Amino acid sequence: MRNKILTAIYLFRNVFSPISISMTKIFTDFRNTATAFGNKFNIIILIFMIWIFPLLTAQAQFNLPIKSGRIVFHRYSDWKNWDGKLFLYDFSTKTLTELSKSWTSIEHTVNAHFSPDGTRIVFMAVPKGSRVRSSWNVYLCDLRKPTEIINLTPNNVLDQDPKFFRDGIHICYKSDGDLKIMNIETREITQVTHDGWNVEESMPYPTTNGKKIIYSTGVGNNTFIYSVNIDGTDNKIIEGTTNVHSYYPIVRDDSTYIFTRANSPHNNADDLYLANLFTGVSSSLPFNSDIADDSDPYPIDSEYVLYSSNRSGTQGGWDLFLGNLKTGASWSLSLFGINSNLHELGVCYTPYSIPTSMKETSLIPDKFYVEQNYPNPFNATTRINFSLPVSTTVTIKMFNSIGEVVLKKELGYLERGKHFYDLDGSNLPSGVFFYQFITNEKSITKKCVMIK
Repeated sequence: MRNKILTAIYLFRNVFSPISISMTKIFTDFRNTATAFGNKFNIIILIFMIWIFPLLTAQAQFNLPIKSGRIVFHRYSDWKNWDGKLFLYDFSTKTLTELSKSWTSIEHTVNAHFSPDGTRIVFMAVPKGSRVRSSWNVYLCDLRKPTEIINLTPNNVLDQDPKFFRDGIHICYKSDGDLKIMNIETREITQVTHDGWNVEESMPYPTTNGKKIIYSTGVGNNTFIYSVNIDGTDNKIIEGTTNVHSYYPIVRDDSTYIFTRANSPHNNADDLYLANLFTGVSSSLPFNSDIADDSDPYPIDSEYVLYSSNRSGTQGGWDLFLGNLKTGASWSLSLFGINSNLHELGVCYTPYSIPTSMKETSLIPDKFYVEQNYPNPFNATTRINFSLPVSTTVTIKMFNSIGEVVLKKELGYLERGKHFYDLDGSNLPSGVFFYQFITNEKSITKKCVMIK
């Protein structure tokens, strides 16, 4: 019986430890008292469950540095099971909400990132039942209308790892092996790198001034951190330690970032490192575990960082933790009922709550609309934005000036929301053309001019 009690105390300490010095002392005193009581373990267990346990839990929540703000994270049983779900936790109201529950048209929703004002998230997912590599898309959700989502990348290439710039208008993401930037209002896309899958760039994150993107690239234990200007110039290594896997760089402030280093030189565990963007100097964070993996960091401020870990005492394979960069203290978010027997990963934090005074704006248009192509006149390619009030099949036809069909494209079944189509007229001569968007209920035709 004594061993069972001590084992229970040990596990409890590992879940909640290190919470505070005073709590550690309480645990130690309780263990010594239990040993001294001899056979009266049942009474001690009763006292522990009725009085001490609630007090410790209450003290743990009180001592946790996070008192407000929200986090978004994903939870899954195994990556290969395609069952990722997105969750939102509000520290002010202590409420946990599954965001992805109402998104029935998509699945495996992961890697969300807040807009600077905390009102929107971008994330990656695949269409329901389409569990192939090329099906990954980037989606947008306005948290003031959490049941509505927009597919920002409706194409047949792999699009992943979206992150907001500080302006709240642009995002960077990985697309078909390269890095791209999108204006989520106009859907204009700028390609940053151009080497495709020959040099795969992953996990991009913009710097605070919006002039550079840091990212990970490489193979196996020779994976490095790079930075590149948003125009594609000055592409260089900023973390080049060999024989390790450096990945998931997250910008912390104007001069530093945090990343994960797999198989660190001093142990076989994944560790978190703080690095300087300009000097390249990096150091291991003080709460790293030598016998467990710590990954997926997200800095809250200059002192605290959220991360995932599979250290002893976790409820699932990976749980969410909060660490102090200065003291090395760490807290399990099991205190708030956030962790489960599944994996919790990909955490992101915003200090803001959704302002109740802010006017709610719908991402879903109230009518079928096709914008004028841009640029117009155009040479070879032009973009056409269009809006769908309901989900429907869409077909595009292009006619010349005498009414002949010169191009036909079946876009298939599209979700309601805002979309775009990049029209490729490279095989057409100069002249006046008409493009027509056809849905199940209506068609809209507009004129364009090709100049070569």
